[in-house]
Amino acid sequence: MKEAHFRIRNLTQDEYTSLKNLAIQLTGKPSIATLAKQLILEKLGKHNNKLPEEKAENQGQRIEVRLQSPDLKELKERARQSNMTANRYLAMLFQAHIQKDPILSTKEIEALYQSNAQLLRIGRNLNQIAKALNAGSQTAISTRLLNNIKDELDTHTEQVADVIRANWERMP
Repeated sequence: MKEAHFRIRNLTQDEYTSLKNLAIQLTGKPSIATLAKQLILEKLGKHNNKLPEEKAENQGQRIEVRLQSPDLKELKERARQSNMTANRYLAMLFQAHIQKDPILSTKEIEALYQSNAQLLRIGRNLNQIAKALNAGSQTAISTRLLNNIKDELDTHTEQVADVIRANWERMP
């Protein structure tokens, strides 16, 4: 993919503000570059990249936060440890704060997902043992005990899946 860089010079403040507002209306973002790209591609008949109005209204808004150098370093390190960008990490912290309900980081969700996958494998192995028991094979484990373990595993995996699903819905 090729890149082309543009500069628009000598804009008055009113022209600049008008372009930003037009960009928000047509692309859902306050980016003049995105607006220019969309208009050029439309003129060439290549793409119609307009966002649906509903999506543009629900688009996140950008803010600027100034941090002292040590705080910024700490933010970037914690975001890196959570497999997130600094912006996503800050948004996650804010959401957790206002909802009074923690939002899991990408790393934590991945760990839960892996845990669930392993528990599901254990459940399948227990099913195979139960089938062998039902077929009359000799073993020291009762079918009832295996069924109880399987039921507990199923309950746990459903609860973890619910946590993951709820967390993805709350994430910014």
